[in-house]
Amino acid sequence: MPVKSWLSSLALLGFGGVAGWLIVLGADRPMPAPAEQTIDALLPPRPGPPVLRIETKPDAEDADPAEAVEPIAPATLAAPRTDTAPAAAPPAAAPPALPEVQVRQRQAQLVPVPPPEPGTRPRAEPGMSGAGTGDQSPGQMAARPAAPSNVPPRPVAGRADIAGPARAIDGETLEIGGKRVRLFGIGAPDPRQDCTRSDGGRWRCGQEARTGLSQILHAGNAVRCSPRVEDDKGQVLAVCFDGQGVDLAARQVIGGHALALRGISLDYVDQESIARAARRGMWAGDFERPWEWKRNNPAP
Repeated sequence: MPVKSWLSSLALLGFGGVAGWLIVLGADRPMPAPAEQTIDALLPPRPGPPVLRIETKPDAEDADPAEAVEPIAPATLAAPRTDTAPAAAPPAAAPPALPEVQVRQRQAQLVPVPPPEPGTRPRAEPGMSGAGTGDQSPGQMAARPAAPSNVPPRPVAGRADIAGPARAIDGETLEIGGKRVRLFGIGAPDPRQDCTRSDGGRWRCGQEARTGLSQILHAGNAVRCSPRVEDDKGQVLAVCFDGQGVDLAARQVIGGHALALRGISLDYVDQESIARAARRGMWAGDFERPWEWKRNNPAP
């Protein structure tokens, strides 16, 4: 056999022996982990379940003085933050007390009625009809006294107030304890008097005026009247208030149930202007001034 052939055979035998030996060794070793385990190995370790660690404190006798732990001071909580408004400024000092002033009783505003000039004739006023009317505005109209007499009313002084339950006789007259009292400064239509509506129809304005005053005096409402003047027949004209302090005359005028009697007082001119602008009561149509109607239609 040639030397080269012998060497080739020897090399093959040696290579086969080494390969067999490696196969035997590989059979005893475990197989490598699958790809998933290799990927998990590259990831960070997963946290395990929490472990409760209990440290026992040595007894005071066994504790080393050098290793004594300083006690921990209790924690102090900060005051909670509140979004409240800043403290209000202290209240201002109270104003000084006002001096007491004695108020005098209001006097009646008597208005003299000038006599008519000879040869003059009153003119017709819008909103009014009948004899003896004028076309002056409410602020210029000079009303005559309700009584036919030209004697001016006499002021009264020192007359005691009249008080008690009252009932309405007409739109301007009360009866208190059997005594009749007229409301000062106004003139209301007689219960027999009619007025004309804007559509031409007639209505009982005098009875409506009495009803309006009765409604103010509901259920025997007590009133208090302060006398102002007295007419030529001795009848008292007074300013009257109900138990709630309501001026009865002002209520009648502002409701259109009476007119301001300028021949005696100017106290209720403003209330008349309000009623006229709102066309309340008599101002909703035409009417004759109550004192003129009474002059032409005396009571039987």
